Amino acid sequence: MVNEILDNQEEIQLEEENEVDESEGVTETDDQLAVESPSFIGSFFKLILALVVVIGLIVLISKFLRKKNGFLKKHQVIENYGGITVGSNKSIQTIKIGERFYVIGVADNIELLMEITDPNTIEQLLKQEETNDSLDKLKAKLTKQPVESTKNSNQNFSSLFNKELNTMKEGRKKVYQKLKESSRKNDDTPH
Repeated sequence: MVNEILDNQEEIQLEEENEVDESEGVTETDDQLAVESPSFIGSFFKLILALVVVIGLIVLISKFLRKKNGFLKKHQVIENYGGITVGSNKSIQTIKIGERFYVIGVADNIELLMEITDPNTIEQLLKQEETNDSLDKLKAKLTKQPVESTKNSNQNFSSLFNKELNTMKEGRKKVYQKLKESSRKNDDTPH
């Protein structure tokens, strides 16, 4: 009787193991129990693919925002084209109102210094606006050119700014000379 119970238990265990093996579709052998681990090359490829997708999304979003901002920018009446600090809480700014460019002084009050009428200067300011695109900056950073392009744009603005300041200086000298001449004429005429 004990032998029958033990034989029955062994048969029940064998049947249970066979049922489990059949449901999994695997027969137990030592060679087939090896677990496959993910390969390094496969994981690396998946990582690169995910990186490309993320960078692609960033580029698409930046293009969308550039188009959106460009669309809105066309309808702005006043645009700031840059400036330079000349003291504490004092700066000189180049702005565009409509189709005209102005140089203004900003301190406790805002004062119009001059209107930029030189076509070459206006053309350079418009070119500078086109190159100040954020996507172009990202491209320049990726191609190791940011230092040169930043230096060039700063030099362009500085040279334009100095040129306009010199033009303004010359204009004021002419006005001062005319004022002196008119005061001399008034002094020379008898009353």
